[in-house]
Amino acid sequence: CYVKQAEYATFNEELPQGYRTNIWRELNQKLKWQPMPFSAKPFAIRYRKGAIKGLYVEQTVPNHEVNILKAWASQLQLDTRGANVIKSKYNQFPENTTFTGVYKVMEPLVTGECETLYDVNVVPEHVIKGNKRFVPRPELREDNQYFVEVHKTQNFDRCEQRMGYHFGFSGQSDFKPNSNQMGNVASKAVVGRMFLTGTWYNYTIQSSSTVNKVIVAPSMVDDQKAMVYSQVNMTLDRVVPYDKVPMGPAEDRQVFVDLVYSYNMANDKKNSVRPGNETESSSSSSSSSSSSSSSSSSSSSSSSSESDSSSSSDSSSSSSEEQKNQKDNPKVSPVEQHKQLLKDVKNRRTRRDLNAQKEKKYYEAYKMDQYRLSRNNDTSSDSSSSDDSKSSSSSSSSSESNENSKQSGSSSSSSSSSSSSSSQSSSSSSSSESDSLSSEEQYYQPMPESFKEAPQAPFLPFYTGYKGYTVQYARNVDGPRAVSKLVQEIADELQNPSNLPQSNTLNKFNILCRAIRTMDYKEIYEVAQKFFVSQKERQEGDNHSEKFAKRCDAWNTFRDALAEAGTPPAFKVIKEFIEEKKLRGAEAASV
Repeated sequence: CYVKQAEYATFNEELPQGYRTNIWRELNQKLKWQPMPFSAKPFAIRYRKGAIKGLYVEQTVPNHEVNILKAWASQLQLDTRGANVIKSKYNQFPENTTFTGVYKVMEPLVTGECETLYDVNVVPEHVIKGNKRFVPRPELREDNQYFVEVHKTQNFDRCEQRMGYHFGFSGQSDFKPNSNQMGNVASKAVVGRMFLTGTWYNYTIQSSSTVNKVIVAPSMVDDQKAMVYSQVNMTLDRVVPYDKVPMGPAEDRQVFVDLVYSYNMANDKKNSVRPGNETESSSSSSSSSSSSSSSSSSSSSSSSSESDSSSSSDSSSSSSEEQKNQKDNPKVSPVEQHKQLLKDVKNRRTRRDLNAQKEKKYYEAYKMDQYRLSRNNDTSSDSSSSDDSKSSSSSSSSSESNENSKQSGSSSSSSSSSSSSSSQSSSSSSSSESDSLSSEEQYYQPMPESFKEAPQAPFLPFYTGYKGYTVQYARNVDGPRAVSKLVQEIADELQNPSNLPQSNTLNKFNILCRAIRTMDYKEIYEVAQKFFVSQKERQEGDNHSEKFAKRCDAWNTFRDALAEAGTPPAFKVIKEFIEEKKLRGAEAASV
């Protein structure tokens, strides 16, 4: 596929009918279209059972351009064959003869891989004639074919990948970011609408529209709310035969990406694309059914039940002393140690609720633990009953284990599918556990190699201010020089305290803190050395000298901004200043 001659236009106008205004009709004459900076390199769409799984793009395509391609490709996402269906007895699938249907899928879109409700209906011909924008090419419908409307509604409370971010909602941390309802602060809804011509398994997408609404309460005590409205439309213009077979990117230069939005890396000058996992099963019916259907707990195999039962009897035979000290026992899986936390997460299938770094540590420790246990039990005769975990009981033979599993089968099989608390989980649950955890590792922001590097937080101020990444890469921005200038301005304004409100000194201090957050250790240390004034100098200096007062205020300003920045490089500079006795006593304690 290619995208050629892409154009865009910006406008800042008052819309006569609000967000319902037809911008093309009302403002077309005022819009100034200009070419969009786009590489126009070929890309390919990867399908799985008729649904879009992801894209193949060249490695040199920047990440922000890939996100645009994801948004456009998401308009074509249509699961007519149940590739990502969530198994439920209430699903009603359309057929070639009856086009009415309602069912749920766990499909990837640019807004996230979330539960999506499909509502399919046949549209009468007179409705199409009265709204030509729905089906711009009705002549493509053949005899005995239909006009079909598909409504898609995303449920952000149940997601495999919820790419959300929130900051500063003090006292409102009990909700999940980017979910349907975020306390009394915000709510979100994404609704898609597609019109097709043809049959359910052989169709042409005539138009596709997606509306994204985010409603935010600016104040906790005000009933008035603001709304951010965005809409993406894709309409079929014409159908022409191709002269040659379309080609995607070359195999030696292509990478696979899924449809979910990916954040830029703040310190990546090239803003390279972030590859996805092509081999991962993207929320198939077997994995997604566990997110909402309780019936999945009864579908485990008999061998898994026996494994769960034997592990249950093994764990029950352990002494109370071992249970008391299980957190200090290296042979106890982190899944056991953090069973309640992981249990809640598994029931909701929203693993991004966990702190990313903690979850990664849990997973790494869990895999090491399972590897160690598997090595100790390679000779076990019943090792085939589980892939990732073996029976750790050394006092019982395999016949005793099977007998125990029969006795406790009813209780064990019902509990094993709803919780991962047992360190000896069944093969099905442990494999889904590891797959789900490993699939999210690709979405972690990279950890800085040392405390000398600035963090790569994509949403901190000044981290996306220049073409999607840190403003430090802008040609006209010199971080140390800008910080030094701000420090001097604030120090000058502090000489006249009565003028601070008019000078916006507090705003300048906030900007100073944000700028320091984008700096690495070397830059911060050089600026700190430039403004440093020792306690001895401040005690012995001329307090009546305006020049000396500005110098002291400049150091105090930078010192406080450094503490407020709170990044690893800032912490390292403060630590070294304390070790070098440049900060001591009450001053060191306050910092």
